[in-house]
Amino acid sequence: MDGTVAPEAVAPEAAGSCHGGHGKMSAAARAAGKSELLARLELDYPKGPHDQPQSMCPAFGSLRVGLRMRRVATILSGSACCVYGLTFTSHF
Repeated sequence: MDGTVAPEAVAPEAAGSCHGGHGKMSAAARAAGKSELLARLELDYPKGPHDQPQSMCPAFGSLRVGLRMRRVATILSGSACCVYGLTFTSHF
């Protein structure tokens, strides 16, 4: 061995990052004065099966782990199912 030490993995700070969960992110957005924007996003992107497609789509579960995608990536791409050319009913 050459005596070098590998850097330790650093856990993401859960308080203000995308790893903090929906509640913490919502509270941070409201504290930053983005309540109106957040309300519009919630109207444009209602909660449903595609809000967390990894829970109903085994293909997206693998994709999410592989690319470490988060909800923001799902909003930008429309739906993870589009990546595979699937429809919602194709899963069942």
